[in-house]
Amino acid sequence: MTGFLSGRVISLCVLVVLGALPSFSQTNTGRIVGTINDVSGAVIPGADVVVRNPTTGLTRSVITNESGTYQVPLLPPAVYEVEASLAGFRKEVRSGVTVQVDAVVRVDFALRVGEISDKIEVVADAPLVQSETATLGQVIDSRQMTDIPLNKRHFMQLTVLTTGVQPVVQGSNLSGQNLSFHANGGRERDNNFLLDGVDNNDTGNSQLNIVPSVDAIQEFKISTSAYGAELGRAGGGVLNVQTKSGNNLFHVVLF
Repeated sequence: MTGFLSGRVISLCVLVVLGALPSFSQTNTGRIVGTINDVSGAVIPGADVVVRNPTTGLTRSVITNESGTYQVPLLPPAVYEVEASLAGFRKEVRSGVTVQVDAVVRVDFALRVGEISDKIEVVADAPLVQSETATLGQVIDSRQMTDIPLNKRHFMQLTVLTTGVQPVVQGSNLSGQNLSFHANGGRERDNNFLLDGVDNNDTGNSQLNIVPSVDAIQEFKISTSAYGAELGRAGGGVLNVQTKSGNNLFHVVLF
């Protein structure tokens, strides 16, 4: 009986310790939100919304709620098509909707009365202002990484393109390694590094742990302030790297 109780106590202690360990959510995806109205401005509940990635075939479907709003979360960074339809209205398709890492993109529709077989196609414009979140930062995509000359092809050199970000100072613990930065005057040890939404911090000196090749990175985002609690642990900046995924096209990389 005593051995049984001791085993129960040990198991409980292990669970408590594991529960106290920090956990990190998947923050490398974005989401599309919006409202569907008719041309008079009345909301349309029950409308079908389909989000599709033409290069991979990934498709997500949702239905607008009683307020006419919808939300499609957990979308890998890519360029999407968004389709809205309901019986009695013309189907409308928005193409060229760019979703970046940890971004919220709003796509609203104003459906016109007509046959659902009729279709209106619109090429979406990139929003000039990110109005859905208060996060300050910048996204660097793969084209910038390949077009801008990089010493030793190290992507961390591009972090200084973000407002408020400076390289580590000479003589510091991380100077000369190009594995950290200062965000808005914060300490280099206060940053948080994520790779595909997973913790990528060197626990010994709080620097970047795994350094992916620029050819493997789709984009990365530096958040310098006002970022969400889901990014966790950081009092400085957050570097969120998203690697490339497979698609239906054949690619060759030479350098």
